[in-house]
Order: sequence, then C-alpha cells, then structure tokens
Amino acid sequence: MTHREPTDAQPTRPTTTRRRLGAALAAAALLATPAFSPTLLAVPAQAAGTSATAPAAPRAQDLVLQNGSTDSQRLLSWQTDDPAELGVRWAKKADLVDGRLPESAQTAQQTEQGEAVDGRHFHQAALDGLDADAQYSYQVGSDEAGWSDVHSFDTSVTGDFNVYGDPQIGSSGDVDSDAAGWKRTLQASLQTNPRASFLYTLGDQV
Repeated sequence: MTHREPTDAQPTRPTTTRRRLGAALAAAALLATPAFSPTLLAVPAQAAGTSATAPAAPRAQDLVLQNGSTDSQRLLSWQTDDPAELGVRWAKKADLVDGRLPESAQTAQQTEQGEAVDGRHFHQAALDGLDADAQYSYQVGSDEAGWSDVHSFDTSVTGDFNVYGDPQIGSSGDVDSDAAGWKRTLQASLQTNPRASFLYTLGDQV
C-alpha cells in the first residue's frame, strides 16, 4: 500500500511548524506500536549490550519505518545529534543471540543525510530482501560510531489499523501543548484498538 499525502488546501504554515509536527508525531508514536505499514513506528526491543570498550552508540531518535518500492523493502528514517555517516543492520528476530544481532546480519549504508531545521541530523536507509510475515530486529549506527539499541518490527499486516486526521500541531501557537494533546490522542486510540497493526495519518507531514 502506497501512501500519498493529499494536497493541502489550507494556507501554508511556516516550515518549522511542519517539521516540528513530523518530529512530534514520530516521538509521540514511538510509544504506539511495533508493527508497520504506510507510517511505521518502531519501538525498542532489547538493548544491544555493548562492551565497556565499544564506542558510544548514537542516540537514534524519532525512528520511523515506511513501505518501500517493493513488498520486500522497508524505508527507515531517524534523527541524531551527530552528523556522522551511519547505516542500518538487520536480521530475523529469531536469530538474535542474547539480545544481540548475529554476525550474519545484513547491512546497508544510509541513502540520505542532512541537517533538520531544529539542528539535529536526519538519516535515511533502506532494508531490502525482507520476507513476508516475519519478525525482524535492527540497529542503526556504524562500527566506528557504535550501534543503537535493538529495535523490532513485523512484516505481517492485520486488518486492523487506526486513521488520524491532521493534528495541526503548532496551529494554536503552543507547539508543546499541541504535541502533548496529540500524544494523548495516540495513547487513547491504542487503548481503544490495541490490535492496530499500523497508524495511518492523513497529514500534514512535510
């Protein structure tokens, strides 16, 4: 399923507000669901368990998974405070060893990287060759910069999902208050429908 955002007929709001909406959406929804589809929101699984001599891992923030160009691909976006060149590695969840990804984990370098309007750095990468109806675990980072905690997702999709309209974060003039209200909405909707396989937002993320 491909998600194309409808044309926004409303007056254009400042770019900063639009970017903050996307960040607040992802940050709030991290508490939501380990499943995925048009907007896939990742949740941590188990700490990677690095040794005392391992480099400090990058703090990956606002992780979001989306459908790729094929059924076997997922696109991952995340943000960090560090502009380092990073990548992603993944394996089936059943292959984890003491909560760590195996040596046979697949890897891919980031496809895009840049500075966001809030001063953080965004990263994007593609996970290819995924099987249907399977559970996967992944990390972002590099051997030089260290690897993040292990996160998990499921490539199966149930018939249950939640649909949301434009939360208008920032339109009241108080971004923090609007973001808190959006977070409460997400939590309430998931308490009402805990079987939701993914969260489908109709806008307005740019």
